[in-house]
Order: sequence, then C-alpha cells, then structure tokens
Amino acid sequence: MKFFNRLSKLLFPCALMMTASTALAQINLAGVYEANVSRKQIYLSADFINGTKDFTQVFSGKTASFQTLPEDFMNAKKLKKNFQGTTAPAFARYKEKTLFTLTEELRITNPVLTDGVLTADWESTDRKKGKCYIIVMPDRSMRILGLTGLERSLSPDDVTLALVEDRLPAGTTPYITPQDKYDFIMDEYKRKFLNPPSCDSRNGIPGVKVAIAPERIRRCGNDIVFYPVWTNRNTKECTISVDGNPFDTNTYAAIDGDGDGSYSANMDKYTFNLPTGNEAVANFIYISKVPLTAKMITSLKVTGRAPSSPKSTTQNPYGKFDYIFTNIPIPELPESNIPGCVFTDSEIILEILSVEKEGKDLVVEFTLLNNGKKDKIFYADNFGKGSARTTDGEELKSQTSLPESLPAGEKAKGRLVVAGGAAEQFSTIRQSFSIRERGMNYDSQLILRNLPQK
Repeated sequence: MKFFNRLSKLLFPCALMMTASTALAQINLAGVYEANVSRKQIYLSADFINGTKDFTQVFSGKTASFQTLPEDFMNAKKLKKNFQGTTAPAFARYKEKTLFTLTEELRITNPVLTDGVLTADWESTDRKKGKCYIIVMPDRSMRILGLTGLERSLSPDDVTLALVEDRLPAGTTPYITPQDKYDFIMDEYKRKFLNPPSCDSRNGIPGVKVAIAPERIRRCGNDIVFYPVWTNRNTKECTISVDGNPFDTNTYAAIDGDGDGSYSANMDKYTFNLPTGNEAVANFIYISKVPLTAKMITSLKVTGRAPSSPKSTTQNPYGKFDYIFTNIPIPELPESNIPGCVFTDSEIILEILSVEKEGKDLVVEFTLLNNGKKDKIFYADNFGKGSARTTDGEELKSQTSLPESLPAGEKAKGRLVVAGGAAEQFSTIRQSFSIRERGMNYDSQLILRNLPQK
C-alpha cells in the first residue's frame, strides 16, 4: 500500500502544527540572576531567545560589580575553561560553603516548554549531566530544581534567584510559570530528586548485589519490564532460583503508594548460575496491569532461593532471600507531535502525519519509530480492527494497516481508517497490537486523542 505525506498541503489542519509548537515556541526568558543566601551563592546569565556567552568571554578581571555577590565571585583566573568560547541558553556558577567550599559551573541547554512547564538539560564542568525544572515567578525571580550533581541539601534547589538585569527586548511578554503548575512541578521534583531508587538488601545473599538501572526499565503497554542485574563478589559461584517456590506468593509490587500487594510482580520462576568476579547476569521481571498514569514503583520485593550460597544455613537450608526496592521511576511514554496521541511502548515514538477526510471516511496516517535496541514484529490484533468512540459515546470501527517488521532505529508508516467517520468528532481511537522481539512478547496500544479535524 502506498502512503503519501500530506503535511505540506494547505488542507492539513493548522491545529496540528499549533499543538506541536508548544515545545518549539520561543521562550521569553533573558536576564542576569543572582542569589546570596546563607551558605549558598549563585550567578546565572540566561538568554533563551538568542543564547548567551560563557563566562570566560564576559569576565576578564579579578573583580566585577554585583548586586548581592562578593566582587571576586567571578574572578577570571578561577573560572573553568570547559565551556570556553561557547554560547548556550544559560550559564551558571554556584558556590556552596559548609566545612568546605564546593563550586560548580554549569551550562544549561535544550529548554523545553510543555504545557506551561519549563525544563532544560544541564552539564557541569565536572562532566555531570542532568535535567532541571525552572520556575519563574510573577516578579520574575526564579527557582531551578534539580540543578547540579550535588546532594540535594547542598544544591541550589531551595534558593530563589532575583532578576538583577533584564535582557528581554522591549515590549516582550516574559515567560511566567502558571501557578496551577506549581504542585505538578514540585511533585515531579520530589519523585525524581528527593526520593531516589534504593535497595534494602539486609535479607539478601551475602556478597551478592542486585541493582535495577532506571534506564533499563520499560513500559510495554500495561506491563512494566525491568532487568535486575546480579553480581557475585564471593569466591564461589552459586545457583539462584528467583521465586523458585511455586507456593510462595510473597512477591508483590506497590505502585504510586497503592497498598503493599496490589500488583503482582511476575518472576517467571527462572533459575540461573551466578559466576564469581562481579560478572553481571540479568533477566527480566515484569509487573502486570499497571495503569498508564502510574509514575513510580513505590516498592518491589524480589524473592528466591540460593541453596549453594552463603545464605544457606541450618536455619535456612534453602537460602531463602529477598531484596526490597523502593522508588523506582516508571518511564514516561514518549510524546507525539499531538498531545493525547501516544503509542503505549516507551521505546516507540509516534508521529501523526495527516488527518484527512476521504469521502465518508476519516483517515489518519502516522509513523512509528523504533527507538529501542531490538527489532520488533507487529501484529495488529483482531486483523487490524480497532474502535473509535465519538464525543457522543457512539462506537465506530477502525481499520489499521502497518508493516509487520520494524527494525531498531527505523520508522514504519501506518494508516488508520474510520469508516463513516468523516463527519464525526472522536474522543478516543484505539488499536491493539501484539509485539514480538527477541526474548519477549507483549501487548501495546495505539491511542489517538485530540485529533485535529476540519
């Protein structure tokens, strides 16, 4: 079947371009900010419109004039050279004084405005990287949450930076964070920065470490898949059976604080040999029926038996063990170019190409990008037949066609047709898929909401 990209046609609704513009719109933030509070000092130069020069291009002497900071705060001889000669949306220099003085210089890049919330990437001269939330208050003072690689109590998260020099062009309306976004930002900050993942290994196997890397956690439809990595520092290898007792149901996960046994963590009862020498061994575990709105695995208990390990004793001959993980972040689904349209696989990026009427039918053309490391095979459930529910609650049938094979790093074009849908407004269109990749099969959905229609 032949597909046509119609984005260039004037018939394609302008609303599609407008919905995608939020993250690409100009962010009106430019100025110099300072803070000197207790033991924390920070200087920030920002221009999210045109970019600003790094500090080595601005400061050349031992002293400079500041409103709140000491005159030698930007002593040119003490500035780092990592960012020398570059421009970026912002640069910051932060100093924290406790028993010792800690100083970080940072470059802030890739500011993105999504639904009123401003985020950005940062990197330090110590080669650390991260993301931060930027809150600009009505008086244009600023807080930056998540900046620096320091422990959070030592970071500038609790510091309010005052605007000391306005660099916005005259007549420009400055960006101000909507007040109704404050709670959302603080909740995200607490989840990502104040409650990091941890593991209670007190009842684990002596000498055996289990770690879960956040970057290896995946959402596959309503399943959360992750790979505990096991390493053995003992002098002998051991055999480990994860959830090896078929009568043991004491393996549960709590999602977003919802009880301590609301979701079953399926261990698939696998057994493996764990060699010595810190050689890593991993196998996946998945949690089923997790809502798409879930943000965190509050707690997860991984249990099993290791009879040939140091855990085996007279009182515990089978070497029963458990590791309890807390605060494991669930990855967000990649945003498409239309808010509300999503593919429920954290490795698949959806892009809507066109939404058009063909006779009495509504036709949606889209692409799926496989952003994972494994090739995927797609099978549209029910022979590609899905459901399209109108804003009046009526259900129409949809038909989806998509190439079966989607190699890693490549895109595939798809086409969804709602028969008789040209004159309707739809709240949700869904198509279920079964996906197969090396070592795993799972189900996901194409969900379309807020489709622009003429």
